[in-house]
Amino acid sequence: MNDAAIGSGAHDDGRLRIPPLRRRSRRRAVVAAIVVLAACATALWWWRRPEPPVELYRSEPVERRTIVRLVEASGRIDVARRHEVPAPIAGLLREVLVAERARVHRGQVLARLDVQSAEFAVRGAQAGVQAAAGHVAEARAVLRAAREELSRVERLAQAGQASQAELGAARMAVERAQAGLQAALASQRVAAENLSAARHGAGLAQIVAPADGVVLAAPRTLGAAVSPERGPLFVVAETLDPMQLVARVAEADIGVVQPGQHATFTVPAYPGRTFEAEVRAVSIEPERTDGVVLYAVTLHAPNAEGLLLPGMTASVRLEVARAVDVLAVREAALRFVPDDAEPAPERSRLFVHEAVSRLRPVAVRAGLSDGAFTQVDPLESDALREGMRVAVGLLDPTGGREAARAGIRLGGTR
Repeated sequence: MNDAAIGSGAHDDGRLRIPPLRRRSRRRAVVAAIVVLAACATALWWWRRPEPPVELYRSEPVERRTIVRLVEASGRIDVARRHEVPAPIAGLLREVLVAERARVHRGQVLARLDVQSAEFAVRGAQAGVQAAAGHVAEARAVLRAAREELSRVERLAQAGQASQAELGAARMAVERAQAGLQAALASQRVAAENLSAARHGAGLAQIVAPADGVVLAAPRTLGAAVSPERGPLFVVAETLDPMQLVARVAEADIGVVQPGQHATFTVPAYPGRTFEAEVRAVSIEPERTDGVVLYAVTLHAPNAEGLLLPGMTASVRLEVARAVDVLAVREAALRFVPDDAEPAPERSRLFVHEAVSRLRPVAVRAGLSDGAFTQVDPLESDALREGMRVAVGLLDPTGGREAARAGIRLGGTR
């Protein structure tokens, strides 16, 4: 049997036939060539591709905002009006009828003093009045006697039985008696006034409230010796609503503070809570502390809840100007100037970001600023609108935006 027969018999038997190896090798070579050509084409395109434009500027949008200019200061809270009530006379404190925080009415008895010393004074004054009355009676009797003697001497002188010297002496005695009576009458008036004063002092043993209000301070020790010279026993505030806030404002800011302006403040006793106030007066007398010149600004603060107490310290923010719903940009946008820009006055223009690394200058008028944002008015009405982006600084040209986040620098100013 020959080879052809053998091959034919194998095919006819239906057994698997192995394809020729030369054809498979040829296909693999074609695929490899195609892959190599594609890789070369890709590498060539990558090497010769155009460089994308690099963004040089950092920008922020133009916004519509309400800008408020604030002046910050520190101050102290006190009552709007207070009355200091001293002891009207010297004595011992016998009874205290009210305590701190008590509400009192005008004429209400606050305390009583020991009146023993006042009673002694009244008795002494009464004795002085009685003694003065006795002196007056005595002076009147002396005057009557002197006048009777003068009348007798005048009759004798008419009869030639008394000399002119005796007549003159009698007349002098009458004048002395009249002067003595006048002196006694004056002493009697003084004694009467002393009695009246002593009785008035005895009536002052009760200390009364001078006005309606709230007791801020009251004595706590009974039996203490008191007198008008020892200072006030009671302090009465007419009202605790509103309270008075006196803030010290630096001389650099006092020129923009005016009565009627709104203010807010906080106190350490209520962290996180803001209170309202209104400027009522601006002092013209400076206060100098360690070379710093400050001016007192008086504000009224509502205190309906009674939370504010005299003596509290406050951090005050005075609203001195407000611009509502205006075009505003970051303050950095007014300071940024590209290196190739034409000279212009400071803070007189912005640079609108139109495309990658392309800016357009826009002339503006800078307005109110709160330190972070500034009001701007374009000199040409359509040159600047809300939503436009304006340059605020330079990006790192070698690192792109990611690098710029770590460090942003402003362009030179001109």
